Amino acid sequence: MKPIPCSTSALLPLLVRLLLVLLPLCAIVQAQDFTYTTNADGITICRYTGPGGAATIPNRIGGLRVTSIGDRAFLQSTNLTALVVPASVTSIGDGAFWGCGSLARISLPSGVISIGGGAFHGCANLTGVTLPKSVTSIGFSAFSGCGSLTRIRIPNSMTSIPDHAFEHCTSLVSVTMPRGVLSIGNSAFNGCESLTRIEIPNHLTTIGDWAFQGCLNLASVTMPAGVTSIGAGAFEGCLNLKSATIPDGVSAIADITFHACTSLTSLSVPRNVTNIGVWAFCGCTSLTNVTIPASVTSIGESAFAYCSSLARVSFEGAAPGLGSEVFSYSDKLTIYYSPGTSGWGPTFAGRPTALDPKSPVLRQPRDRPPNR
Repeated sequence: MKPIPCSTSALLPLLVRLLLVLLPLCAIVQAQDFTYTTNADGITICRYTGPGGAATIPNRIGGLRVTSIGDRAFLQSTNLTALVVPASVTSIGDGAFWGCGSLARISLPSGVISIGGGAFHGCANLTGVTLPKSVTSIGFSAFSGCGSLTRIRIPNSMTSIPDHAFEHCTSLVSVTMPRGVLSIGNSAFNGCESLTRIEIPNHLTTIGDWAFQGCLNLASVTMPAGVTSIGAGAFEGCLNLKSATIPDGVSAIADITFHACTSLTSLSVPRNVTNIGVWAFCGCTSLTNVTIPASVTSIGESAFAYCSSLARVSFEGAAPGLGSEVFSYSDKLTIYYSPGTSGWGPTFAGRPTALDPKSPVLRQPRDRPPNR
């Protein structure tokens, strides 16, 4: 008998192993209103094929426990109104309920550990969801666009709020976060226009870019002492924000952080801040008084432009480097410098004005708005 060539005999075991791996993934079976596949732990629901209305995922199929809801399993099941998930399920995949616009109620069991990215994105009629204590992670944009969701309590097992997690949840009134949360991701609560209250935990260190942008009804924010980073545009357009405490550990106020916070009346810049970014407080029309510590070395373009009620800015040290039109259209403003300091004042159209450390210096507005 002619022997099999070496290269072919070496390849056969590899092909067998590959087939053994692929076969379970391809074995999608229909049962009741679901297609499913088996995995090492049990059954994964692959696709809902039912008529809609109220549905129940069975606890077992073919004698095996249902342990997970797969990626996009209920994608755009627009007639689904309610769903009961069995206690055996521990994971919900990416986009599992994406676009289920009629889904109003869902029961998540106590054993769920992970909820994938975009899992409930666009579930516009979902009025309430309880995140089990067992949940350790929710994915990017997990509940974004859930316009009827009113309250959310983040379980103690979570340490971060991911990017876009609750973006455009326009009916969300309050959020409760546990002590262990260390970071709030980019745009996590962007556009939550009904949000009036948020409990920020003491261990938080990072607030991402645009995290609370457009939270129109958020009246006050107290950031804990451990916060060291506040992202660009974090509170932009929070029209009812009257007070915000910036922790001492923050070293820079990023671009557009409080832009158009029209109800913000007073501001204390921490003594560790070295930079105030572009448009940081532009359009804060109720802001009347600002003290800028000696640690600040630069202030970006139009940082305090259009602050029409701003009457006094006090520099505690030498004037820092200033971007163009920093105070334009703040026509009530008087700027004070500490005695004995020296440097250059605000730059308007490239023309710096020498400081007079013994007397206040009045700054007139420019005759044209800055370009954003």
